[in-house]
Amino acid sequence: MYDTQRDVLLKSYPGNSNASPSSIVMLEEDTSRGRTIRMFVGGMDGTITEIDGQTRSTRVVCDSHGGAVWNMSLKSMGEGEEETAHSHVIAAACDDGCVRLYSVEKDVPGVSIRTSFLPVDGRALCVAWHPKENVVVSGGTDGCLHVWNAATGREMTRITVDGLSSSGEPPCIWSILVLSDGTIVSGDSLGQVSFWDGKFGTMLAKFNPNGADVLALASSPKGDVVFSSGVDPRIYVFKRISGGDGRTEWAYLSSKQEHALDVRALCCCSNPQEDTYDHRIFSAGNDSMIVSHSVDRFLKEHPRRVDVVPQRPCISVSGSEDLDIMATATANSLDIWKLQNSKDTVLSNKNDGDVCSPGKPPLHVAHMSVTSGAHITSVAVSSDARLVAFSDNNGIKCINIRDMSSHMATDGEMDASVVPILDDTSDPSTLLGIKSVTLPAGMSTVHSVVHVEFVPNSHALIVCMTDGTIKIIDSVLDADSSVNTIRDIHDMRFKTWFKKDTQKSLARRECPMMDVCRVSKEGEYVAVALRNRVFIISLKTRHIITQIPSFNMKPGSVIAGIEFLEKDTLIAMVTSKSETALFDVSTGDACALPGQDPTQQELHNLELETTVIGIAASPASSKSVIVYSANALCHVDFDRPLVNEAEASTKHGRRPRDKKAKIGFERATKHRNCRVLPCEHPLLYACSVHPNNLLVIQKPWESVWKATQSAPLAKHRYGT
Repeated sequence: MYDTQRDVLLKSYPGNSNASPSSIVMLEEDTSRGRTIRMFVGGMDGTITEIDGQTRSTRVVCDSHGGAVWNMSLKSMGEGEEETAHSHVIAAACDDGCVRLYSVEKDVPGVSIRTSFLPVDGRALCVAWHPKENVVVSGGTDGCLHVWNAATGREMTRITVDGLSSSGEPPCIWSILVLSDGTIVSGDSLGQVSFWDGKFGTMLAKFNPNGADVLALASSPKGDVVFSSGVDPRIYVFKRISGGDGRTEWAYLSSKQEHALDVRALCCCSNPQEDTYDHRIFSAGNDSMIVSHSVDRFLKEHPRRVDVVPQRPCISVSGSEDLDIMATATANSLDIWKLQNSKDTVLSNKNDGDVCSPGKPPLHVAHMSVTSGAHITSVAVSSDARLVAFSDNNGIKCINIRDMSSHMATDGEMDASVVPILDDTSDPSTLLGIKSVTLPAGMSTVHSVVHVEFVPNSHALIVCMTDGTIKIIDSVLDADSSVNTIRDIHDMRFKTWFKKDTQKSLARRECPMMDVCRVSKEGEYVAVALRNRVFIISLKTRHIITQIPSFNMKPGSVIAGIEFLEKDTLIAMVTSKSETALFDVSTGDACALPGQDPTQQELHNLELETTVIGIAASPASSKSVIVYSANALCHVDFDRPLVNEAEASTKHGRRPRDKKAKIGFERATKHRNCRVLPCEHPLLYACSVHPNNLLVIQKPWESVWKATQSAPLAKHRYGT
C-alpha cells in the first residue's frame, strides 16, 4: 500500500505462494472502531481473500464458486445514498464464463455470493460497474461486450467487437471501462481501443495505436480523458473534443513510455473534495516499476517513479569482526550469509569512493522458509553474530547460531538439537549450527510487529508494534526474562497532533504508527519517528528524554532514516525527498553546520533523484553519513560545508560536462562533500561493517529481467 500524496510505501500485506493475485478491491466502511479500509484480493486459484490491515494477515478466504477470478469491480455508492448492510457489492469475472455478484456485510468477514448471471461462451476476463446505474458490463474470450441488469440478472445489450485474430478467433476483451456519461471503453487482444454508446450499443470511435494487447484502461475524474496501455508499454492518451455544432468526438492525442515491459495496471487517484488536488494516474508493469503521472499535465510534466526497484528485502548485519553474519528476509523465506574477512579486500586503487571487490564472496550458509502467507516483516542480528530474530504475522521467532565445536557430545558426535548449516567442509569443528530459542511467554505469538532490533553488545531485543507499543526483552536467551513496555510511545496515539494526522486520510490511519526505529551504537538510546516527529528514549530509564518536533520539510516528505553519530551525542536524519539535518541528542536542537546560519534550522537538500531509502554511518569520520536511494549513494560530512555539485559550477551557472564519465561510481566528483555516487544496479541496502569499509548490496537488473513472465514487445522501427 502506497501513499499517493507522498509516494512512499506504507505497508506490505502477506501473499500466498499457491495463489496468483489478479485484482484488488478496496472499500471504506464504518465499523465499531471507526472508519476503516477493507481489502479483497481475487486470485487465479479461485478464491477471494480478505486481508486484515491491522494485523497484516489473511482474515478469511472465500470460494468464488466459478474457478479463477480474472477481474473484480466494486459498485460505487451514488450521491445521497446511505450506507446499508448490503451497500457494497463486488462483481467478479470468473473462469467459467459467469459474472457473479458478492455482498460485503458490515462487521462480517469475507464475502457472500449474491447472484450469478447466465454463462457466456469462453471465459469472462473483465467486468466494470456503471458509475450511476445498477448496470454491469463484462467482456471475455468470445469477443463480445455484455451489458447486464444487476437487479434482474438479465442481459440488456450484447456488443460484438470487430476483427479476428491471426487464427480466425474473435479477439479477447482484456479491459473494460465505463465513463460517467455511460460511454463504454474496451481494450482487446488486437490492440484496439473502442468507444461505445452504452445505451444503444453503437460504436463511437475506434483506435489502434497499440502494437499488442490492451491490458489496462483508466480515465480522468471527469471522464474526458482515457489512458490505455498493455503489452505495448507505451501509455496512450485519448481525449473527448467538442465540435462547433455541440457534438463531441474522441481523438487520439499522444503517448509516453516510461516502462520497459508490459504494463498490467492503470489507476487514477482523485480527491473530489479538493478542487486544487493534483490528480495522479499510476501505472505498474512487469519491470517492477510504479510510475506516477499527472492527469492534467500528462504531456507537459515528467512522471516520477514511486518504486524503481523490486520489493526490498529486510536486511540486518551483525558487524562482528570475529564472525560477521548477515540475514536477509523476503516474503516467507529467511537467508543467512557469512561475510568473509574484509582484510582480504582487493583495492584497484586507493582513491576515496572507488569500488573495491571483496577477496572472497559472501557464503550462503542457510535458507529457511516460514508458513506460506506468514510474510516476514523485519529481521535483526545481534552484534556478536550469535542470535537472529525475525517477525512475521504469526509472531516472533529467534534462532541461535553457534560453533558446532561447542555442541559436540562427549563421544565426538554432534548434538541432535543443533542443526548444521555448512555442509561444504569435512571438519565438524568448523561447522556452524542453528538452534531454536524459546522466547518469554506471550512473545512468540504476538501479532502486529513492524520492527525488531537487538541492543548492541547485549542480547536484549526491542520489539515495535503497529499501535506504537515498544516492548523490550531483557535477554532473549533467558526464557524467564522480563518483558517491559514503554508506555510513553504507546500513549502518543491519544495526542491531538496524532489524531489530526490520522484524520487526513484513511491511508494514514491504516499505516503503522512508527515509521523508523533506530538503536544507538552504544546501546544507550533508541530513536523512533512518529508522523515526522522523532522521540529519543533512554534504555536505562525507559522514558522519553528528547523530542524533536516536526521541522520544516517539503510537503509530502517523511522521515526515511535515523542514525546516531559522535558516540551517541548527535543524531542525523534524512527525509524521503533528500533532505538531511543534524540534531543534538540531549537537547533536541538543530546543530549549526559550517557555512550555515546558527539561528535557523535549515534542511540541506541533496541531489538524489529518487526516493531516499535510508541512512548509514560512514566509516570516513565520526560525523559523516551515507544517504542512499535506489540508484545512488551520497556522502555527507557534517564537519565540512554542505555544498551540492550543482552549486560548485561554472560562472555561467552550468555544470562542466565530463566527456570521460562512465556509468557507475566513476561519475562522482571525488573529495567533494555531498557528492553523489551513482549505482549501475538497484541498491537495496548499505551499512558500515568495519572501520574502513562500507557494505553495499545491489540487485542486478539481469535477475529482474529473468523473473519477468514474458519478453518485451519487439517493434519494427524506421532504419532497422
